[in-house]
Amino acid sequence: MNYTAYHKLQKPLNTEKYNIDIHNTNADIIDSALNLLRQNDISQNNALNSEIERAIKRENEIDHKISSFDPDTDWKESIQTPVFDDSISTFSTLSAANTAAETASNDIQSNKNLFATLSNIKKSFSAMIQSLKFLASNVGAIHGITSDISENSENIAASIKAVHQLNCNLGNIEFNGVEQKLKICANTVLKTVNSDGTVYIDLPTTFSVPPHPIVNVLGITASNTGTNKNQLSVYLPTIPNQAVYIKYIVIGY
Repeated sequence: MNYTAYHKLQKPLNTEKYNIDIHNTNADIIDSALNLLRQNDISQNNALNSEIERAIKRENEIDHKISSFDPDTDWKESIQTPVFDDSISTFSTLSAANTAAETASNDIQSNKNLFATLSNIKKSFSAMIQSLKFLASNVGAIHGITSDISENSENIAASIKAVHQLNCNLGNIEFNGVEQKLKICANTVLKTVNSDGTVYIDLPTTFSVPPHPIVNVLGITASNTGTNKNQLSVYLPTIPNQAVYIKYIVIGY
């Protein structure tokens, strides 16, 4: 006895006698396989019909929405009003406003929430506007710029040239009708006070002081000796014959 490959139908050999039972068994197997194919077709048809019905229903719903849509009003209801932090701060100084504008500007980055970006944009703009107002209020008080160092108006700003001239003039002094260049001499010296309370301090030979008292602090007076413009005379009557450190700063010419 041989058998078919897929459904195992019996195939009698030539040497075997005919058996009606073998024929009936093979018929039952074939009938069962054909019925299974038919059931699968029915199931697939039912599933396909269900999908077609669902698609038709969805299409009808869309057609109904399109036919009942009012373009003048319905679109407004479908758009949500954006909600984000729209608070702003008030700054009292230009520096604070500039810092806030820079911080908010740096927070405006890609791949971030849209509403957070809108909030940072508003904060940045607000801070920049306040910065401009600070600048406008300060610049608005200036009515011009001049290089004339004799100008005495409170609303006129000095130019770089005028400031340079003023700085140069600070280094000069007129003494006995002669313009002299100002100099500063500073040092700390160890001196012994004379019995009459006087102390003499020698200054550089290139340094001169006016012939009148130039220091008078806490009862201590220093002046040039009258005969030597390069020497100071300090009077310390309370500590005669004692060694003291004297620290001095003298402006001369």
